[in-house]
Amino acid sequence: MELNAALVAARMSRFLMRELKLERVSEFFWTDSMVTLGYIRNEAKRFHVFVAHRVQEIHDLTDVNSWHYVEANSNPNDDASRGLRVCQLQSDCRWFIGPSFLYTDGPCPAKRV
Repeated sequence: MELNAALVAARMSRFLMRELKLERVSEFFWTDSMVTLGYIRNEAKRFHVFVAHRVQEIHDLTDVNSWHYVEANSNPNDDASRGLRVCQLQSDCRWFIGPSFLYTDGPCPAKRV
């Protein structure tokens, strides 16, 4: 499922670039799945057909170096699976505005693995 989500992100990025007529835009893709990141970055191993087709399309649509790992505790998508209460999902929470490291110029919790 994580690999399919990465493929959807790559396809959506290509779609937006084409529709908005954007060129030379820096892209950053984030995943908290080391397995998916391993698939995307792997150049030596052969995969089953299902995985291989998705990885190839991700390679065709994106730069492999634009994929980054974000730890689960910094990933706002994980908040939904942690059972947050409605009062915790206020307009200024990271669920709506994203993780704080996206707004800083300093180091972020992403790891190049």
